[in-house]
Amino acid sequence: MANKLFAEYSEGDPRAWTIMIDPAGASVFCTCYINDPYFGDNYFELHDGGQYLPNRLRLQTSSFEVLIEHLVKHGIRGTERVVAA
Repeated sequence: MANKLFAEYSEGDPRAWTIMIDPAGASVFCTCYINDPYFGDNYFELHDGGQYLPNRLRLQTSSFEVLIEHLVKHGIRGTERVVAA
């Protein structure tokens, strides 16, 4: 599960959007950067205050599968939600 937190950064800001992944558990902030002047290209930054992940883990990928693999590798699996029909 993920919650959208912010998507209206200023025009000159390389951040495109920020979401919180697993808000009821690990509470990982995931920020998408586009054309960052310091790191180049596009990447995702994952931050949970050092609870599960190395400090401000940066992944240069456009694949959500890669993001999910890193989260699972670090023990962040989320919570299963069942929706009644």
